[in-house]
Amino acid sequence: MARRERTTALPKHRPRQRSASGRVIAGFRIEDRHIRYGILGAAAALLVLVVSVLAWGVYSDRYRKPNETVVQVGGQEASLRYFTDRLLAFAQANTGSSVTLIEQGLLNKLAEEFLTIEVARGRGIDLSDDAVTLAIADDLGVPVGGSGSAFDNLYRQRVKALAMSAGNYRRLITAQLADSKLREQLQAELTDKGEAITVRMIVVAQKDLADKLVERIKAGENMGTIAQTESIDFETKSEDGIRPPAPPELYPQAIRDAMAGKADGELIGPILVDGNYWILRVDKRDKEFTYTAAQKNDLISVRFAALLKQQRIATPPKISFDSSDAKWAESHVGEAPAVTGN
Repeated sequence: MARRERTTALPKHRPRQRSASGRVIAGFRIEDRHIRYGILGAAAALLVLVVSVLAWGVYSDRYRKPNETVVQVGGQEASLRYFTDRLLAFAQANTGSSVTLIEQGLLNKLAEEFLTIEVARGRGIDLSDDAVTLAIADDLGVPVGGSGSAFDNLYRQRVKALAMSAGNYRRLITAQLADSKLREQLQAELTDKGEAITVRMIVVAQKDLADKLVERIKAGENMGTIAQTESIDFETKSEDGIRPPAPPELYPQAIRDAMAGKADGELIGPILVDGNYWILRVDKRDKEFTYTAAQKNDLISVRFAALLKQQRIATPPKISFDSSDAKWAESHVGEAPAVTGN
């Protein structure tokens, strides 16, 4: 009987087909040259990626980042480049402050400048290019001139000394012009005479002490004597608490509100003002008081601030400034762009 061979019914192993220069993967023949091309392609793609990242970094640092808006008021915008151009001089004027406080202070100053420009334009003040050029000439002390003139040479020297672009220097002068012209306008509107009030006042730091002093005055004690012994306002305590006559506008708003509708001699307070408590009464009102020069300057400052406050409500400043902006500004402060023209 012939012997039968036993089978496992499993397919026989077939050796993988290979060529002399490649292999077959998923039905496709991959040769060595294909592998080399793939490696070269991957290397090229990586190189393109690295170059793109480097190019983006250069573009971002030189063009995108400095043109980001950090302060906006209405239609006016301050770029990070403009902020940086202003930073050196502002830091030099505020030595002793931390970098963070200096940066925040400059952001607030730029916002205030934009508010001032808005107010000035709204009141008809000329801030045209010609007006700004004339302001630059006045500041330099020479008449306006073209290329090669004394004006042109001094202008270039000034921009270089300030380490800012020509356009940003003109923006700085625009802000200064708006401020000075607005103050001149307010001064022209101010009369030589107006209302003034004379008050007797006591200032203390504690509310409970202020309440007790009010009771003592109501009980008949002399307010001037109490001012001499208890008041912490050194400008008036030696004068029995009498404050020299001054326009109502020069008093804190809380005091002005408290005095409204009160008769002369009526006791007012205690009123909280800047952490202290005021007790006062109006001793005299003068409708035709002649302002001193210092009071005129103070009135201009008060009215100037009131105008900016109203403008701030109408066009609230928007400030966008983060740590990356601070880092960029600090690394580029003091750079002096080339001056290309007036």
